[in-house]
Amino acid sequence: AATFIGLIIKIVTIKFQKLSINEFFINCIGGATAASLTLLLVILGFKINIDKTIIGAIMLLVPGLAITNAIRDTIAGDFLAGLTKAAEAFLIAISIAVGSGAILSFWINTLGAIGGGLSWFVYALGLHLSLSTISSLFISSICFSVYSEIFARVLKTPVTTLVICCLIPLVPGAGMYYTMYE
Repeated sequence: AATFIGLIIKIVTIKFQKLSINEFFINCIGGATAASLTLLLVILGFKINIDKTIIGAIMLLVPGLAITNAIRDTIAGDFLAGLTKAAEAFLIAISIAVGSGAILSFWINTLGAIGGGLSWFVYALGLHLSLSTISSLFISSICFSVYSEIFARVLKTPVTTLVICCLIPLVPGAGMYYTMYE
């Protein structure tokens, strides 16, 4: 999977280089492409490890030559050139991280938001069906726990990252505020 994604990343970066786009944005788009295609393969049902596939795919973008030249120049005593190359390598690494991190963050936050909406919907439905507040909260917490367990396995991420997003809408903020106020 990483080979296939790496091939697509290489094609995309070559196309963007022909358009004379800034290298920072090309690497950012490459990282985003790696994360997007990996998540697409997971959605399509391929049994792949998300983090290892993304890492394998973005290896084409990693600034190995810039890091090597930075070390070589620094050892040779040319500190300015070494520092410049190290800064270049650092900025390339940041651009790759921004691209892939933005896609992964959006993916996890979207699933968390859907889970939060689900938990609030089940809670409101329980109240609408004349269940007590505690019964509605209990049923809602069962629903979002099952949701979080399922999608944590799909995303290969800790359940806590989704449970917190699902739990926040159920926290009785106004009730706690009025209790403390009075």
